[in-house]
Amino acid sequence: MTVNVNGNKQKQAGPAVFDSNGHQTVASMKYDRIDPEYLTSLIMEHKDNVAKHGKGYPVSNELATAIQIVIKKTAGMPSWRKYTDDWKEEMYARAQYLTLKYVHNFDPVKLAKISKNNDPYYYLGMIVTRAFTQELNTLKKRSQYIQFTSLNENILHTCLSIDEYAGVVCRENERKKAETSADVALEHNTIDSAIETLDAIDAADTENLK
Repeated sequence: MTVNVNGNKQKQAGPAVFDSNGHQTVASMKYDRIDPEYLTSLIMEHKDNVAKHGKGYPVSNELATAIQIVIKKTAGMPSWRKYTDDWKEEMYARAQYLTLKYVHNFDPVKLAKISKNNDPYYYLGMIVTRAFTQELNTLKKRSQYIQFTSLNENILHTCLSIDEYAGVVCRENERKKAETSADVALEHNTIDSAIETLDAIDAADTENLK
């Protein structure tokens, strides 16, 4: 039993299947594994073309297909499944952009020294994972901004003056900071500090309701 480095499944990897042109079939890459030598040859061919013609030289159809499969396999791992389809689309687009931009930097010798693994799938997988993480952080910040803006608009409609509105927004910001401090305290097992912070939040809320 071997670990399939091309995905999150553990199974015996079968031999790669190639067509009459010497290209690994899409089905073989999707459901088994991408042959390391085949993927290396595709990347090194592209690397040579970039060296000759400059950055921005398009990847071959075969390499583009392999990259898409790497992205889809990475997206299928448990850590990424829970996000909405809309978010996944943006994460996927970011991963496509970064892999196409940096695939020519692949150096099997350097990679083997760093990770003891010169499989190009591992290299592409690192790029995809970083792209997913970057885009996810951006999406989370955007979502928080939308929620905060919506909250502020609702508050504005209930306030009698701009000064009252500013005071409510300020208190809401302080509440979020305090709740974050409490969460951090709990994570570090400083229970007393967390309780004090939460008590202060409750006291402030009670005072504001008077």
